[in-house]
Amino acid sequence: MAHLWNDSASLLPTYASDTSGVASALYELGGMTVIHDASGCNSTYSTFDEPRWYDQESLVVISALTEMDAVLGNEEKLVTDCVEQARWLSPAFVALANSPLAMLMGCDMEALAREIEARLAIPCFALHTNGIASYLSGVSQAFVAVSKRFTKDFPKSSEKSLNLLGATPLDIGEPELTAILAWAESFGFRLNACVAQKTSLAAIAHLAEAHVNLVLSSSALALADYLQERFGTPYVVGRPFGFFAEELASFLLQAAETGQSRPLQHTKTSQGQRVALVGESVAIASMAQALVHFGFGQSRLFCPLEGWEEVLGEEDLGGEENEDAVQDFLAAADLIVADPLYKLVSPPKTPFLALPHTAFSGRTYLAANQSLLGQGLYDELCKEHLC
Repeated sequence: MAHLWNDSASLLPTYASDTSGVASALYELGGMTVIHDASGCNSTYSTFDEPRWYDQESLVVISALTEMDAVLGNEEKLVTDCVEQARWLSPAFVALANSPLAMLMGCDMEALAREIEARLAIPCFALHTNGIASYLSGVSQAFVAVSKRFTKDFPKSSEKSLNLLGATPLDIGEPELTAILAWAESFGFRLNACVAQKTSLAAIAHLAEAHVNLVLSSSALALADYLQERFGTPYVVGRPFGFFAEELASFLLQAAETGQSRPLQHTKTSQGQRVALVGESVAIASMAQALVHFGFGQSRLFCPLEGWEEVLGEEDLGGEENEDAVQDFLAAADLIVADPLYKLVSPPKTPFLALPHTAFSGRTYLAANQSLLGQGLYDELCKEHLC
């Protein structure tokens, strides 16, 4: 279906890749992340996709894969280079991630990781990336891998505490993370760890001490399941947007007391105005819950990424990145909630609530990014004359 406000074949960018997700998830943990790719590609994974690159150092390196190495399958070079760099830089661990070229070569990254670990005597693990899946896949794999290697079975803390899971800058930026931390403390929770931003490998080791986990992104659902299975820690899924923050806090308190997890499942109602939400599934489902309080009850979600199956409802759309499908989805809405770049395929007269997403639009809207927690959501809706 053609639309008058967009006669271009392609306007939207792609989301950050799984390799970028790995680099972001492990950024602050003191390890060496090695992406098996050609020289110069580190700019994509670190410089462009990672907001912390200009003011915080990290050992995200590239293997400088050459055409001849790829043709001949010279994997000893990767092993030797990793060992030499690790002995010089002394990282806490080494993580290996594939690029599209290395994936097509059929590199046995698991075997290479075992060889490197044997030579270095420090943890080394491989992540099954391919540069084609989205950042959510890479973040998810990295979180689980590092937790399996480093999280210990410590007893629960004496204070009521929680872990924030899925807080990479690709999903959760400033000032939202600071606001979330203050919100959790206001309900009596002590922060145990924030995976993985403003944290350390030592905090990862103590994840089991928390009474409950809050999953802020679908990238952390696998980690939450793992921590529940291994340590019995319940989890709650959601981001505390608007008035949904109070409801989410009550879910956390209940989960901490009962040990029962609380997933987030979007259900559409037949009341109120129509709102179309596009983006990462946990973010848009949480926003849909918050907008009910402002009269937008008829919400539909569109998640073009992985991880939507556990969150989206029957009438929502998941896994579809076609621009025509996005435009058809947005056409009938009274309000659109999405990253500002989606304005390019939105009806020009429909009110638009910006939900900047670094994994999609990069640094473009970081300076204008406002927290939509509590009063912040009301203020933004007022700007669009919707309150």
